[in-house]
Amino acid sequence: MNCSHCKACVEKAAMRLDGVLSAEADVAGKELRVQWHGDDDVDETALKNAVEEAGFEFGGKK
Repeated sequence: MNCSHCKACVEKAAMRLDGVLSAEADVAGKELRVQWHGDDDVDETALKNAVEEAGFEFGGKK
């Protein structure tokens, strides 16, 4: 991510997923923080696919 447009695109991609309550991208840190409805709702594969389909690299869960 390099700009506010990138930030908005990756956040929008994450927010489309079932169970996601919020998604906040940090352009400087090149991170995306996602809050899921519950621990059982976390679908890392779906998140990876959404991020990559939006044109960004998925670095995995921290």
